[in-house]
Amino acid sequence: MQQLSVSQLAALKQELRTQNLQQRFIIIHLRDQQHGAFYLITDYQRVIALKTKHKHVQINIVQDIVPITNRLAYWAVAQQAFTARPWDLALQQQLLQCTNAVLQENHHPSNTDFPWNASDTFDHPVEQ
Repeated sequence: MQQLSVSQLAALKQELRTQNLQQRFIIIHLRDQQHGAFYLITDYQRVIALKTKHKHVQINIVQDIVPITNRLAYWAVAQQAFTARPWDLALQQQLLQCTNAVLQENHHPSNTDFPWNASDTFDHPVEQ
């Protein structure tokens, strides 16, 4: 992943703060029999959509305020890149690493893998 300059990082964090006012970032824990359990960084609107579409999935909000940090900024870059090219395994690994960095920063367990290794999973970015 590319390193952001100090000014790029500051601008991105300001953009995330603005976005956070409208759709607050949260950390959720998802569990279902097919895909196991894992953590995601998302927002309330996405949780509502997931709960509506996938009633069999147990979804719990484990943190409803995520601080806007450098790690969250890099997660946002990785999330955006992966959403544009979900078939790219290198981007998938970058997103996993960035997500785990935010999870660790917020004292949550890391994910060992994500369930979006196949396009039929319930949290594949194309479904968003």
